[in-house]
Amino acid sequence: MLKRLFDIVVSMIGIALAAPVMLFIAFAAKLADRGPVFFKQTRVGRHGKNFTIYKFRTMVVDAPSLGAGISGKNDSRVTRVGVILRATKFDELPQLFNVLKGEMSFVGPRPEIPKYVEFYTDEQRQVLRVRPGIIGPAQIIGRNEEEMFAECTGDPEEHYLRNILPDKLKIDLAYAQNPNIANDVRLLFKGAYSIVTGYIGPVWLKGRTGWPNLFIFDLHLVFISNFLAFSLRFDWHIPSSEMPVFLRTLPIVVAVRILFFLAFRLYQSYYKYVGIKDLIQIVKACTASSVAIILVVFFIGLRVHSRSIFLIDWAFLMLCMAGIRVTLRLLSEKNTP
Repeated sequence: MLKRLFDIVVSMIGIALAAPVMLFIAFAAKLADRGPVFFKQTRVGRHGKNFTIYKFRTMVVDAPSLGAGISGKNDSRVTRVGVILRATKFDELPQLFNVLKGEMSFVGPRPEIPKYVEFYTDEQRQVLRVRPGIIGPAQIIGRNEEEMFAECTGDPEEHYLRNILPDKLKIDLAYAQNPNIANDVRLLFKGAYSIVTGYIGPVWLKGRTGWPNLFIFDLHLVFISNFLAFSLRFDWHIPSSEMPVFLRTLPIVVAVRILFFLAFRLYQSYYKYVGIKDLIQIVKACTASSVAIILVVFFIGLRVHSRSIFLIDWAFLMLCMAGIRVTLRLLSEKNTP
């Protein structure tokens, strides 16, 4: 009962907070290839009952007819927008509605399609005693699936059934034997950390020494830059009438900035090797994300503050991000014997 109450409350809060981001993703997905925004598929839920899972579409239209039901690493069917959504896990956001409806939970075994559940043994079917989750224990505790697919030399579906699914089910079974809210919260925090640090997140960040520090620097800069843009516009004294606008738009700014920073791969190289190409990518990422922020803010009707704020924010953030990287490189060269 407590777990279900937690799911209802948090999913409602999550939907409210993520609504601007989901609107932007829907717009970007539709603009990319004019296909449907959402991907819907039948999955097996609690007690073996089928339900429809929702995701943002990350593959080309009619992808099932163009290849296997399992998507491995470097799948050519994944769209450009889909690459970003999968890397950031934003494609899973519509599953908040599955949680609210009671078909899923925040934490639980990832739901499979019916034809894979047919291969479950009687013991493995015990995972169906609990609601499936947006975040699966096997995703957090086990190995990354993309790494395991990299070992595949034959049919990806057969590789999944023989080598990946059994290992996932062992972890999911252990979770299903003792589901509790305390363990869910622990796994949620661990899953969030894994996404940020790249264990579930963008595979191009792996092995890139130093990138988490740059990412954290940039997150701070996004906030500072936006706050300073408001402050400069109003001569260092933000009116009480403007502060609610700042607070409402800040989550949009942070979410869009992160999405574009990852899309432009700003953390692909170590800061001691930063060069002109990296600085150009910063300019592109800041410019593209600023345009996206303007579109989102105006689309949802928060266009009540001065447009000069967007320009100040863009220029300050771009200069600070470039300045930090150049400074770090100079310091590393100075300390090199």
